[in-house]
Amino acid sequence: MNQSILRIAVPSPLHRSFDYLPPAECDAPLLQPGVRVRIPFGHATRIGLLLEVSDSTSVSPKRLRPALQILDTSPLLADDIRHMVLWASDYYHHPIGDAMTAALPALLRRGKQGTVQGDQAWRLTDTGARIDPLSLQHAPRQASVLERLHKSPHELP
Repeated sequence: MNQSILRIAVPSPLHRSFDYLPPAECDAPLLQPGVRVRIPFGHATRIGLLLEVSDSTSVSPKRLRPALQILDTSPLLADDIRHMVLWASDYYHHPIGDAMTAALPALLRRGKQGTVQGDQAWRLTDTGARIDPLSLQHAPRQASVLERLHKSPHELP
């Protein structure tokens, strides 16, 4: 088979991932693991997480169904978190789809878009404001951040 195959972790009691064809007008090789994908699953639709894009499958080409929609433009889970969830799923013998979706907030699991409301900023707590950055001689990174927060409390990226 010479077509891209999406390997997707779907929340189910089965201890495996599921293979799907990419949705129409999707450039599958550009997809990154960790994006959410809306797929037909049985008689319903589900939200799964892309594990990988492959060029082979053990499923008969006639049985492969196309995914319905790619929901994200970039991965929701960082590589290290995704790898940790894969490891935990294997180590604890837990279905990969359940483990992956449990790593997401509830709204994202249901296919909603995550939005951040309000401005995001860093600020010192009362305890942190009382700490002198010079007292952190053995923690230069923490001292640097503390000093920056003392000078301009809302400008840290």
